[in-house]
Amino acid sequence: MLLFLKDSPQAPHIIEQTARTAGGPTHSLRENLAVTLTNPALWLVAFTLCLLDACRYGFTDWGVTHLKEVQNSSVSSAAFKYAVLPLGGIAGAYLAGWATDRFFDGRRVPVICGLLLTLSLLTLAYNQVIHLGLGISALTLFCIGFCIFGPQVLLVGTLPVDLARRDTAAAAAGFVNFMGYMGAAAGDKLTGHIAQDYGWNFAVRIWAACAFVGALIISCLWNAGKRQAAAPIERQPT
Repeated sequence: MLLFLKDSPQAPHIIEQTARTAGGPTHSLRENLAVTLTNPALWLVAFTLCLLDACRYGFTDWGVTHLKEVQNSSVSSAAFKYAVLPLGGIAGAYLAGWATDRFFDGRRVPVICGLLLTLSLLTLAYNQVIHLGLGISALTLFCIGFCIFGPQVLLVGTLPVDLARRDTAAAAAGFVNFMGYMGAAAGDKLTGHIAQDYGWNFAVRIWAACAFVGALIISCLWNAGKRQAAAPIERQPT
């Protein structure tokens, strides 16, 4: 960042446009919160991330314990299988953002919604797949990681910034992330209670339900973030 990130764009017309739009009024903390919390779209994004993080931390925090207890395998064996999940997450984090720009003209929601629905189906199949051998288990966990971290990176950063109002992008991202971690904490604790009282099959179905409901909620913003044609930049007379 220090060595290669430029402080400002080099194109002269972009510098002119930035100078004309910069220097607007700043907002107090109370104003930022008011603008952010009265934005219905951000609440939909926040609830979706809340549900996704409940599913995400179910897998990442309880997954090894689940395999150990269901398959009676060692901790090292279960951890080895779960090592592929973040590898899928790396691929998902990169390709999900690329797909929104390449195929959907900057719209994030179709990609988020599709990946969450796929995550729900993969999670439902997960309990059966893990008994079919190492190869299919690892592939399924790779795909689950892809479908978790693909929408997650869009929900925590890009989409809130797209939907923010009046120069409150940082507040929007902070609010959405706050709700996500509330979902992570609640989902983590809930998974433990459900697994203990009702068994792992029911707990995994709860993870799948979180992903599915998240997809339904975010689908309400299907066309959000669609790019508008850029207006020509007026040059000031010299």
